[in-house]
Amino acid sequence: MINHNWEYVIEMAKSFKMLLGPESALGVTDHEKYLYYQPGTLLNQGITTNDSIKAGSLADKVLKSRSRITAKIGPELFGVAFLGIGVPLYDTGGEIIGSLLLGQPTAIQDALLGDARKLEESFRCHCSNYQWLNSCF
Repeated sequence: MINHNWEYVIEMAKSFKMLLGPESALGVTDHEKYLYYQPGTLLNQGITTNDSIKAGSLADKVLKSRSRITAKIGPELFGVAFLGIGVPLYDTGGEIIGSLLLGQPTAIQDALLGDARKLEESFRCHCSNYQWLNSCF
């Protein structure tokens, strides 16, 4: 078995975290556990180093599918909803050795959807009032 340089992978992940911004969460796994996890200012999944990968999690799906996964993840596994992107990590021989995971909070998206629904309801109300006024003449 090849000895992987996880320290290098984790240092690269820290650079990616700086690129993505403080609100994002970032994790690195091998096939069994989290080797690195840095929560975001707006997203903390409560993961710590050496936590096992949960069945059905983004890391689990990436490792099983051997492909990039993008999904909106519900709060069932980690207690918080988030947008997740995960990719497999490969060694120089092309074997999958783990995964790199990004989590983005959905708070802004959820707030915008709520505002859009309020705007839609307000628009419907104004249309109804306009139709009522029109029928009076």
